[in-house]
Parts: sequence; C-alpha cells; structure tokens
Amino acid sequence: MGNLAKSVFSSALIFLTLAACASAEERIKVAVSNFSPSYMPMFMASKRGYYAEEGLAVDIILIAGLLGTKAVMSNSVEFGSASNPTAAVQGAKLKMLMVFNDKPPGILAAQPGIKSVTELRGKKVGGSTVGSLDYGWLKELFPKFGLQLERDVIFLPIGSTSTRYSALRMGTIDASPLSPPSSFMAQDAGYPALLRFSDEIEDIQASIVTTDDRLARQGELVRRFMRATVKGHRVYLSNRQEAISAIMEFTRQKNLELIARAYEDHMKTIARDGTIPERLQRIVIDRSKRLVGVTREVRPEEIFDFSFLRRAQTEVTQSSRLFTFRHHIAVTLQPSVSFLSELSLFAQQFLHPRNGVGRLSHHFFYNLLEFISRYRIEIELPLIELGEKFCVFHGRVEGSAQNFNPV
Repeated sequence: MGNLAKSVFSSALIFLTLAACASAEERIKVAVSNFSPSYMPMFMASKRGYYAEEGLAVDIILIAGLLGTKAVMSNSVEFGSASNPTAAVQGAKLKMLMVFNDKPPGILAAQPGIKSVTELRGKKVGGSTVGSLDYGWLKELFPKFGLQLERDVIFLPIGSTSTRYSALRMGTIDASPLSPPSSFMAQDAGYPALLRFSDEIEDIQASIVTTDDRLARQGELVRRFMRATVKGHRVYLSNRQEAISAIMEFTRQKNLELIARAYEDHMKTIARDGTIPERLQRIVIDRSKRLVGVTREVRPEEIFDFSFLRRAQTEVTQSSRLFTFRHHIAVTLQPSVSFLSELSLFAQQFLHPRNGVGRLSHHFFYNLLEFISRYRIEIELPLIELGEKFCVFHGRVEGSAQNFNPV
C-alpha cells in the first residue's frame, strides 16, 4: 500500500481511538402520547440512523397523556412528550427542551347528527387522560358554548387519538379531539368537525421533556439526543416524499393520499425551529396554572430550556458544511486543499459493493487512512461499522499535501 508507512502513527492513533470508543449503543426510551406526525422528527432521526451515529438506540413507546410525564419523573423513560406542563407549574423539576407544534393540531369530531358544540350537553366526550392537553383544551373551550366539562359533559379518558377514533366509530363516545391522520379518517367517514382547535386557542402540542436531574447528570446524553433529533426534524421539513413514507410506517397507515394530507396539514402547525416565543410560553404556563389551580408566579425559564436545542442546531449546521460520503463519512478540507473530485472517485472505487450504504470494507478503511494522512485535513467519522461494533469518533489527522493515486 504505497506510502502507508508514512502514516503509521496517524493510523495507529485513529485505531486506538476507535478501539477505545467502540461499544454497544446506549438504549433509551422516549414516551409519546400517540403515533401521529407530531413526533416524526424523532422517528426520522431513528430511521435515518442519526441516533445510532450518536451511540444511542432509541425506543419510541406509547404512553398516553400525563402518564408519560409520570414515567419521566420516575426514570422509567429518559424523555417524555407532554406539552401541558401541569406537573412543572406545581413544582416538578422538569424542562421542555423542544416544541414540535406551535399551534394545536386537529379537530373536535362528533357523531353524525351532532352539528354544534352546544349539542354535546349530557353527551360523552373522549379524551386522553384527565389533566392532559386535550382535557385542558376542552375545559377552556366549552364555557364559550355554555358548557362545563364534567358538569354538563361526561369526560371519558380513552387514550391515544387512534383509540379515540375507534371509540367514536363504535359509538362508545359522542365526540372527541382527534389529530391527523385520525381526524381526516373521521371526516372522510362522515364524522363532522365541530371546531378546529387552531382556530379557537393558542397553544403548543408535542414536545421533548426531561428532568432537571438528567440535564445536570447526563448533559452529554441529552446533547447527543438533541443533535440527532434536530437532524431528523430538518429532514422531515425538507424532504416531503421521505417524510410521507415515514409517516405511513410510523402510523401504520397505507393510504398514501391520506398521509400526504396529514403531512401538508402538519406543515401548518409545526414549530419550524422547535422553539416558541416568550409570549406563547406564558400562555402555555398560564393555561396549566388555571387547570391545576396554581396561583404563584411561574417564570418561563422554570418550564422551558431551549439551550440544548440551540446548541444542537449550531452543531448540526456546522457539520452540514462537510462533504459527505454515503451519509456516514465526511471530511472538511482546509481552504488551500481542493481534491473533492479525486476523493469522490476514491470513495466510489473502494466502497465495498455488497456492504451498501453506510458500511465500509476493511480495504476501503485502510486506504482511506492512507489517503487522509497525505493531506492537512480534519476528518469526522460519525459512524463506522466494523464487524458488529459501532463507534462515534472525532479526530484530526495531519500530513503533507501531495498528489494521491489510489492503490
């Protein structure tokens, strides 16, 4: 292999680093309240391997409503998704790190024949859980129509939006808040929308929540999780076709037209950068305070912490400037060095055909080390698979710039 002897020290240093960091992925759990487009940035991050690049194996599990928050507080899961911070305004040490929707999605669907909210008097309305986000919406909205939740209307905790749609079809309930795609399925089946929540209230929906203790003790884990999620979020926003395909898989729906509608609808409510302004933060806090009867002053910084998100966005933006091979190998060139076309040909020659995207043959890896050792460059290997082991690696290799001819 030509000049490999010249790069023995650099290559050995890389292999020592690889050996030191090669380890099994760290498994974590994330609780979501339903399998809907709202949580697609996390599913996209998992599907694209972004969590694996950060050394994480993420399980997205269904835990309805505020039960997910309780799971976070008991350390049964690392992250939750409840965007109704009732526990936090009551003193629970929780922080909301990212908001997925800065407008409330979905509709209040009802049985055919019910034409207005006022006709729900004495009827059964299904929701997630008592104290959940949709419960709070109903409690705030019904007085506008002369109704009081749980006095004039019977509230039944049913669970996720898909479960509530099933209960509506079975006639177990007379109405329920539904989010896409269940909301579209209900309307297509003849269940009327009594109102759209985004037309009636200002609120958020779907988020990433964790404990203050985890932020303090496992800040690096949180940063890795947020970096991968930001990547998934950006892909979801920018790649419509891939996003629609992923929604179909996540929601287990096969109707392409339906899911395309759900995606377009989600683009109307999604928080583009995952943050919300202080004005909306205070609206969210005040609604939660009213719901649980808290009167003390609650400052936004007690509930929201977008610092991990903003750091992740900066790091992802910086890393996106790298030239990428098959999503998993990238190099940043010094301004004085230009060999992108040569490097591309090199990658094409030595990528092992049967290994496919994201996998490297050992032959390619050795030749890559030989190649980069001849240039003064910085190399980042977010994910390399050697056998069954994964490794997250960041390093710098320096050498003299000279012409390179693949071996």
